[in-house]
Amino acid sequence: MNTKLKKFSVKEKNKISFTDNIFYWIWTSVPSKGFPDRTFVILTIFQFSYALFFVSILLTLFNDEIQLWIYNKPEPIAIPMCILFIALLLINMKIYDEKKYKKLASNFRLMPIMEKKKSKNIFFLFSFITILIILTDIILLYSYNSHINNLMQKEYMRFIYTQ
Repeated sequence: MNTKLKKFSVKEKNKISFTDNIFYWIWTSVPSKGFPDRTFVILTIFQFSYALFFVSILLTLFNDEIQLWIYNKPEPIAIPMCILFIALLLINMKIYDEKKYKKLASNFRLMPIMEKKKSKNIFFLFSFITILIILTDIILLYSYNSHINNLMQKEYMRFIYTQ
């Protein structure tokens, strides 16, 4: 019974999390002259894009009055988003370094080929979805900006006609 518990704990100790998997494959995808030790930045951008996706959806769903208020006073959204980006960057910088990569590389070497292939496919799928999320962020924020410009133009025209 002790051996079963010991084997279980060793397996749990070597378990690779979703984010660890993404980090490992980013590191292996970046050429050595491309500063692979800075892959935590790419991971941070990936994570931040999902938070930005949520915010950009909210911005487009608000009514015109709230959108104008946010546009004229963006600090309640911009400051927390900046803090989130910096926090993610610092956390990922602390966690994902060369030491972490070497530990993950040794775990991946022990991994069966099919499991390694599955984890690489998960990485590619996640990367593809993240690229779509980033493009959607850009489209939604552009749409928000265009809508605000139209609202501002209408307000300006209304102001001119009432004078």
